[in-house]
Amino acid sequence: MAEKEAFSLTKLNGQNFSLWKYGVSFLFEAQGLMECLDGTDDLPADGAEDQWRKRQSKAAVILLSSVDQSLHINLVNCTTPKMIWEKLHALYSDATENAKQDSWQKFYEFKITDSERISTQIEKFEFICKKVYDADERISDTAIMTKLLNSLPSRFSAFKMAWECTAKEDRKKDNLIARII
Repeated sequence: MAEKEAFSLTKLNGQNFSLWKYGVSFLFEAQGLMECLDGTDDLPADGAEDQWRKRQSKAAVILLSSVDQSLHINLVNCTTPKMIWEKLHALYSDATENAKQDSWQKFYEFKITDSERISTQIEKFEFICKKVYDADERISDTAIMTKLLNSLPSRFSAFKMAWECTAKEDRKKDNLIARII
């Protein structure tokens, strides 16, 4: 009897597309099924049609099982894993205009507080930046550094002065983040 593989993925619930896509992409890569999502897994002409159908079906099952059942109604007309993937992107990805605006709003509103560990807050900020990037928007390193510096509580005033005295070639985003943490 074939052994069933079990994977623990974050299910797409309509609000967590980036996190869901992150996990599912690794799973598809590990299973050798990325071609099923990008449409390059063409039906072979050499009689290997059964293997192709199994790959396509496996990809569809992974997608459907990683999506909350309440969202399946949006996918019933999709007949291939590529169609499911594209539909999920169209409906829930960070590239919609509302998602772009929401990501930028979170970026501009971000503030570091004393109520939570700095490293946790920096991780949240980097996630916000990734969501902006996933929405096909770009943020320069200078803008990120400026936002971080302006987000620091007043107790970091000496840190800000020290940063301004840092050699220009050392004033890089990664250096700033490491020093803040």
